[in-house]
Amino acid sequence: KALSYYQKAIECNKDKLGTKHRNIGKIYLNVGKILANQGQYEEALRHIEHAERSFIKKGPTQDPEACFCAVLQGSIYREMKNYSLAMQYLERGLQMYEMALGQNCLEAAVPYEDIAWVYQYQGQYEQAIHYFKKSLEIREQKLGSNTLLVGNLYQQIGIQYKNLGKYDLAYEHLIKALEIKEPILGENNPSMYLSLIHI
Repeated sequence: KALSYYQKAIECNKDKLGTKHRNIGKIYLNVGKILANQGQYEEALRHIEHAERSFIKKGPTQDPEACFCAVLQGSIYREMKNYSLAMQYLERGLQMYEMALGQNCLEAAVPYEDIAWVYQYQGQYEQAIHYFKKSLEIREQKLGSNTLLVGNLYQQIGIQYKNLGKYDLAYEHLIKALEIKEPILGENNPSMYLSLIHI
């Protein structure tokens, strides 16, 4: 239902505002996110590309919405298992964020984590650890150590170490994940079992 409302909003406003207006871009982006969640990746990419064209600016510093579009396209290509294109868009989005908002901005944690997932899916666990740690470093610095996002990153790093056979490091990170997540989720939350399984 939300999708049809957004499509109507595009039709009603594009003649008045023009197809490259920022507000039209936001609608296209919202449609793209819905389509991606539904697994309609090709259509989602088409809408997000249109949205990005609405946000893009001349010069080196970009609108954060344009950065987000690049990262989102990278995430969709990752889900499509097109890892080379995923990396291309994620690295571009990361660079755009750093130029727009500064190095180690909180927003950069997302493409760092997504790049880590691309490496994990390809069995490149050392590289995955490197990028998960970059994301972790930013999130701990900006959000503090006791957040669910930080706990999940410790868990993912622990799993990568386990995949590499580095069991002491795996144990250390998985225990840290449990210590962070248990006070937030409670000991009986299903997410807690995932950490326990890997210990």
